[in-house]
Amino acid sequence: MTDNSSGYQQVQDLVSRIRNHTGYEMPVFKQLLEPGAAEKAGAIGYLALISVHDTIALFSLENSPETPVVEDVIAHATSAEACMAIILVPGCQDIWIPCNTDDIPEWGRELYKSSLQYKSGLSTYNIPSQKADPCESLSHYLSDIRRELNGWYYHREGETSESVRDLTVQCLMNQVILRKIFHAHYGNADCGNELTLKASLITFASTLPVHDQYTSRPADIESAESGKMVSRLVSLPSSELVNLRLSWIQPETWAKVFGRHLGTCAKKQRKQASMSNPLHRGAPVLVSDTHVGKLVIEILADQIGRFFPGTICDPSAGCGHLIARILRIIRMKHAVSGDTDTIISRLIIAGDTIYATDSSAIHTLTIRLVIIIWVIGGEILHPLLSLNPLWYPCMKLNDHLQTGSALYGKEIVSEFVSERAGQQILRYLHPIDTTDLVPAKKQFSLIISVPDGSLPMQIPEVTGYLTKTYQSFHQGISPAALYTERISYCTVPGGATVIFLPSGWISEISYREFRRWMATRLPATVILENNASGRVDLKEISAIILKERREKTLQVIRIQRSSTHGNVSIKDYTIPAQFLSGEDGWRLDDPWEEQMLRFITKGSMTLSSYLFDELYPGDAIQEKKSSAEGWTSLIYSEGIITIQVSNHPIPQALAIIPGRDKFLIGLLHSSLIRWYMQVTTGRESSENRAVVNIIRNLPIESFDHYAEDECRMQSEVERAVERITFLTRLKSTSHSWHDQSRINRQISFTQGELDQQIFRLYHISESDGQEILRRVMNTASAVTQTKGIQIF
Repeated sequence: MTDNSSGYQQVQDLVSRIRNHTGYEMPVFKQLLEPGAAEKAGAIGYLALISVHDTIALFSLENSPETPVVEDVIAHATSAEACMAIILVPGCQDIWIPCNTDDIPEWGRELYKSSLQYKSGLSTYNIPSQKADPCESLSHYLSDIRRELNGWYYHREGETSESVRDLTVQCLMNQVILRKIFHAHYGNADCGNELTLKASLITFASTLPVHDQYTSRPADIESAESGKMVSRLVSLPSSELVNLRLSWIQPETWAKVFGRHLGTCAKKQRKQASMSNPLHRGAPVLVSDTHVGKLVIEILADQIGRFFPGTICDPSAGCGHLIARILRIIRMKHAVSGDTDTIISRLIIAGDTIYATDSSAIHTLTIRLVIIIWVIGGEILHPLLSLNPLWYPCMKLNDHLQTGSALYGKEIVSEFVSERAGQQILRYLHPIDTTDLVPAKKQFSLIISVPDGSLPMQIPEVTGYLTKTYQSFHQGISPAALYTERISYCTVPGGATVIFLPSGWISEISYREFRRWMATRLPATVILENNASGRVDLKEISAIILKERREKTLQVIRIQRSSTHGNVSIKDYTIPAQFLSGEDGWRLDDPWEEQMLRFITKGSMTLSSYLFDELYPGDAIQEKKSSAEGWTSLIYSEGIITIQVSNHPIPQALAIIPGRDKFLIGLLHSSLIRWYMQVTTGRESSENRAVVNIIRNLPIESFDHYAEDECRMQSEVERAVERITFLTRLKSTSHSWHDQSRINRQISFTQGELDQQIFRLYHISESDGQEILRRVMNTASAVTQTKGIQIF
């Protein structure tokens, strides 16, 4: 971004403030506003890419905006799926407008809450609390276009092949979308047949090149009648687009919308689907919306220099959402490096870098559309370019974006007795070798994909071919597992393969052979998502990263999400190959945790024994009355025990203990027991009865009353409990921010002293104690936790 205006200087000042607060290097791009109130008011728009997932929309104005201008600003920002919009006016405070409160990072909340103009902006401009959802509106708009084109095609052609009709409709839809985007950009929707930049890009995005005899072919889309229909749809107004600005919608949003839209089409046609129409599959899995996908993409963005410049391939690309994310990462890298950002430079980058295949011809068309939408986001230095500068990169992209399945080879024909049946299966499965995509049979720098769909198990010859070809094949296995085996050796030295697949592969019997293959293919990295109770969520997606290293180990990264706070914590550890065995699945537990659990339980007594069985479940509260000796109530939530001492049992307590044993209270309040509860509750049932049983069996290290050193430790623990109790009571009566900050520091210091005494009592080494504290007190953001994690 190069600009010398006062608005640009304000943007730079704001970006510097955010960079100083967060440490993020945020590339900022100038974005043309669409005709409306904001443009008439002289506003200038910018997009700041905070991360590979988050965006801020910035708007520079000369005067304080009126309500229509603010509403137009919000429409631009929500179209870009920005987490917030910021209006910059010289001589005034910035106006911060949250577009989607759930997406605003913590630092953003702190910054805009400190802006007094934010609150006055809400009341003065009557900003609507309900913002338009671009994905929902676009999905409805695509359905309207498809309905119109289906009716037009049926009226013109009558009863025809369903696959040809769907493919033709998709080609025309791509033309409509791109012409509307160009119209929003430049106010001229009619490209005609001129050899212009616009015409060549639209032609590329709406054409499916024929690479072999099995490629599906659409009907004539270049006829005058087709052009009239497209022009009519371009000029046709739509209520779904009133609050959207098409030129501000990002490629990853289009990929997500088409994934949902085509998934809906597949559901409607599933009953009529036949072997002759494999164009519609289920809705592609949008891994970038999952915790695992976000983590992989964040780390990839941090380490993209390892793979770019290079060749990046998605062999089962779906609607191109992973391709769109990679292009965004490349855009961020180029901006930070200060490289030029033009349409031609983007087209050349896409032609040199991106390779993609998919078994659905319609998905291949959406990939082409997504790439071109990314390309036209660059600057047009010469609007009327001839075709010559575009010929080479467009030709390369034509060769790199193909329809077909890398899961099968053409040798599958030999499985059939009849040559005619073999040719039919080739047309249906459309085999393609990923190495054919790269000139001179070179390999890829990075392969990343989320294969989905199902295998045609009903065809015995196909089942026989898969059995012979894949060591991992088993009845009921996901195609993603076979893709992992198929393309695991297609990367250059130092490259990596990332495959997303259902987490059920860890334990399901249909993946038994795949686990055996994985054990021979180490080293690898597995990224899993835990549910709120700490167990692997088998319903969610996981990621497998294959790399070339010498050590035969499995790196495991587990993402623990909170059901109440929305926070995540990341745990990273390594498992030696000899621990990966068992026919019933892999446990993938942390070896350090296993060793530590054995160490602290060896020779210790259970809490139940320590209390002589005087520990009662919460449902026994009604039977317990007030006691002068008091009651210790244990309240449990997400692996954390909260302790309250009073004369009466607390109604919401999970377990209650008679008396006020200060040593026991200190032990239960220690980081060691908190870590123990987090680990053990993640491996057992989260029901209250099971948690009470875990509490009964907490390891209690008894001390010798005749040992002076151990008696001193007991006294220190009790003294720390008294001090924490006093400080907590003092904090509740303090109103000054400085007093509360000082008391919090004193509580943290005393808690640290308490933890050290407990570690000494259990004979835990200093390094293990530090590791326990790190795991218990990890409150950093997910983005911060990814820094330093090596998965490639």
